[in-house]
Amino acid sequence: MKTLLFTMEYPPFNGGVANYYSNLVKHWPEPNGLRVLFKKYPASPAQYLLGFRDLSSIVSRAGIDHIIVGQILPLGAIVYIFNLIFHKPYTIVLHGLDLSLALSSGRKRWLVKKILGNSQKIICANNYVAKLVNDFSANLAVKIAVVNPGVEKVAVVSAARVLELKQQYNLEGQKVILTMGRLVKRKGVDTMLSVLASLDKDKISNWRYVVLGAGPDEAYLKRLCQENGLDNLVIFIGETSEIDKWSWLDICTLLAMPTRNIAGDFEGFGIVYLEANLMGKPVLATASGGVSDAVLHGVSGLLVEESNLALNLEKLMGNEELGEYLGQKGRWRAQTEFNWLTQAQRFYSNINFNL
Repeated sequence: MKTLLFTMEYPPFNGGVANYYSNLVKHWPEPNGLRVLFKKYPASPAQYLLGFRDLSSIVSRAGIDHIIVGQILPLGAIVYIFNLIFHKPYTIVLHGLDLSLALSSGRKRWLVKKILGNSQKIICANNYVAKLVNDFSANLAVKIAVVNPGVEKVAVVSAARVLELKQQYNLEGQKVILTMGRLVKRKGVDTMLSVLASLDKDKISNWRYVVLGAGPDEAYLKRLCQENGLDNLVIFIGETSEIDKWSWLDICTLLAMPTRNIAGDFEGFGIVYLEANLMGKPVLATASGGVSDAVLHGVSGLLVEESNLALNLEKLMGNEELGEYLGQKGRWRAQTEFNWLTQAQRFYSNINFNL
């Protein structure tokens, strides 16, 4: 079956959604069976005409049998009209914030119901989104399937680079708590700072909290550090290379990212938890959005309520055997249940169920 992925997020565009689609294409079971139409359209009425023109051209030229829609709005609206005219089946993929924004007004909700109702399949990147779709319309339940992102290690960790980073940031002999991600409030770095400020200083004297990433909250978070007397404990690295990301995962003792839902903006999955697990590291997370799919409590890490975060952070910091156990179980889980070959095959099987 000749399949087309129609998306506005794809490399070189960065982010979890772009990564999801690029790996889907890379690991698609049918060689050369998944074509990509990647365009960034202007946020104006013209996007519908331009998108319809581009879609018509490639479907006709490549003999496309099925369309995978990467964004429910605006692309879903384009494909919905295309389907009404040409009867070309399509699958909608939903990640999290895309659905929240699509359900933000009455007019959009009406359109979303039409788009989803006419689709052949609805692929959700996590169970939380699947529940949101089912709550939106129970009639859609038979179309819903969950296909989580996969994970793979894409860089070789250099012992020399690890040593260099440790020396650069004075981390030799120190244990490291790591957070990776865009510096926005839903990632929970401010929560981590509050928790660290509440702990007994003697218990954390040989620990450092390293934050990888940049974003609009950077100045606010650095100010929190100063206000809470954490300047000597917290290290802001900023944006980093893919190679250094894996080096930091090698350096860290555990990864902590207590994400939260802020007005419909929630963590779609949290691939960083699985990346830490791949390196044999335990993770600490809060049950927000799709994180419950990424972190299995007591197996790959600890999945807790925000009110119990300090208690469980101290638990991981003070129990090396527990951290080792969770890290090794997490590695096995990431390798066996979340490899991209398996996830791509699962996606493929869901849209080819009639064949």
